[in-house]
Amino acid sequence: MTNFYKYDVVVVKFPFASSLRYKARPAVIVSSNQYNKNLNILLEDIC
Repeated sequence: MTNFYKYDVVVVKFPFASSLRYKARPAVIVSSNQYNKNLNILLEDIC
């Protein structure tokens, strides 16, 4: 499992509104480190 920290920059898939395709976009982790440590989320690789 990957650990995320506040202000980390990650790449996520954002869907186009008019189709089923996605575009990779940067996103910033804004939740606290304590919250991220206790949260069990699996982010999908986009590669």
